[in-house]
Amino acid sequence: MSSLRNDCRFPDDAAPTGAGDNGSSESTRQGAYEQTLLAPAMTTVRHAQSLCPRCRTRLTRAGERLLCPRCDRATRGFEAGCESAVVPSHASDWAASLIGQRLGEFRLQALLGEGAAGAVFLAKHGALKRRSAVKVLSPAYAYADAVGLRFLEEARTASSLVHPNVVTTHAVGTDAVGDGSTVRWIEQEFVPGRSLQDAIERTTFQPSEAARLLVDITAGLAAAHRIGLVHRDVKPDNILLTHCRTAKLGDFGLARPLETQLPTAQAVVGTPNYLAPEIFAGEEHTPGTDVFSLGSTFFAMLAGAPPFADAATTFDELSVVVQTQRIPSIRRVRPDVPLEIAECQTALCDRSPKNRPADGVAALQLVEALLGHCRDLETLVGTALRDEPCVTWRRIPGDERSDDRYEVDVLLPGGRTQRVFIEESDGPYSERNVTFDSICGPIDAAHFERVLRLNSRVSHGAIAIKPHEGRDHFVMVDTYPRGTLDAEEVRRSVWELAVYADEMEQLLTGDDRH
Repeated sequence: MSSLRNDCRFPDDAAPTGAGDNGSSESTRQGAYEQTLLAPAMTTVRHAQSLCPRCRTRLTRAGERLLCPRCDRATRGFEAGCESAVVPSHASDWAASLIGQRLGEFRLQALLGEGAAGAVFLAKHGALKRRSAVKVLSPAYAYADAVGLRFLEEARTASSLVHPNVVTTHAVGTDAVGDGSTVRWIEQEFVPGRSLQDAIERTTFQPSEAARLLVDITAGLAAAHRIGLVHRDVKPDNILLTHCRTAKLGDFGLARPLETQLPTAQAVVGTPNYLAPEIFAGEEHTPGTDVFSLGSTFFAMLAGAPPFADAATTFDELSVVVQTQRIPSIRRVRPDVPLEIAECQTALCDRSPKNRPADGVAALQLVEALLGHCRDLETLVGTALRDEPCVTWRRIPGDERSDDRYEVDVLLPGGRTQRVFIEESDGPYSERNVTFDSICGPIDAAHFERVLRLNSRVSHGAIAIKPHEGRDHFVMVDTYPRGTLDAEEVRRSVWELAVYADEMEQLLTGDDRH
């Protein structure tokens, strides 16, 4: 999936144009007046409200093309690339033969990944034009009724759970393919990014970034536990990271409703390096065992490997170690990990089920409290913008009269730039706000009515008046409560304010000063 990210482009018609915002049917004098006076401003808003289907950033217009300022490329070409249906060299014969074929309403366009039990394809819905990840069961299991039923049960289980931090399942089906064979498939949300396991192997997570992702993962797990669903296989391979660094829990192939769990000893189910001690003792999975797996995943994010990766070479050795030894202190592996983060990880992975959070809901309360104490604004800004090639930022130290603030310079299509300022208010943590603002241009009384009418149509932030260099200016402003602000909101606000303010500056002054 990560190989698709660098080449992912989309056609212009994939983004909403906002046509109809100015109401072509208006016939009153006031409507005609607005169309004449506000045509440039309303065109600006329509363009700004178009979203890049890849990263959901506001698009800007360059001539006849809509450009994504974040991707900095024309939004076309991806379809043509998929139409060529290039078969990757590592694909098995059966997976390669499916590329380009249709399953139900979907055409399989590219192979995203393949395992022993099946393969996952990038697909497009014929009528809705929606991109999806279609999971297809391997032909080797086509006639295994038990596997087929489990595959169907996975779809039913996952489809009952809809949450921003869970990979959504949309449909399930069985269809004949070109060679006459029948395959089973599940349609899921397409998450254009990489797995957490891939990210662990490629990068070293800063403790604050790992804690932020832990909140996402725990929120998804808590949603499953709220409806009585036990995941049974929480691990980095089953967690996807979007381009916006949001974590989504996926692969509910082993998940079971809590009421169907059997009290008698069962075969070990799950991935050994992430299993709780009681599973090795023959007990069934519970929400508490999912919490242990969550803590082991958190350990892997910080240490680069699960807790007992080097302590055992066989399953039996691992079983003994997990049941008799405490998980090593993460601070021995990563001395830079703050004490409160280390204590949180230890609590999630306590060997006794009674001493760890009982389920994902309790774990979420723990990790949200942790994140509120460990994420300073500079870390939040750095996390949000570190993967943005068109963005540079710096901290401006404050003095006795003001706190630190941050200047963010955004490179936009056509060589234009726009600066966004980020500042945190004073006061108790629970009452603080973070303000984003970007200067549009000097106040001109001739533009007041235009700006006020435009302000009612802006979907993100607002146009205000603030002093700058001894003179009042029109400024795009947005504000968030400090306690709930996350990295994705920082990233999106920076881009949206930059696009809006730059188009306003062009409209009002024709200049590129700010």
